[in-house]
Amino acid sequence: MPSDYRGREYVVSDWRHERLRPPPRGYHWVRSDNGDFLLVAISTGIIADLLLHH
Repeated sequence: MPSDYRGREYVVSDWRHERLRPPPRGYHWVRSDNGDFLLVAISTGIIADLLLHH
C-alpha cells in the first residue's frame, strides 16, 4: 500500500462503527478514496484483506 494511505486521515479508528471485524495485532483498517476498506499491516503496508464498497 502506498505510504500516502498510512496517514491518520485514512486509518479507520472506529472499526466497530463501520461494522468491520477487529483488526489483528499489528494491523489496522484503512479506507481508500473510493470507499473500500483494506486491512493493512502497520509495519510493512502489505494488504491482508479488503472489503469492496462496504
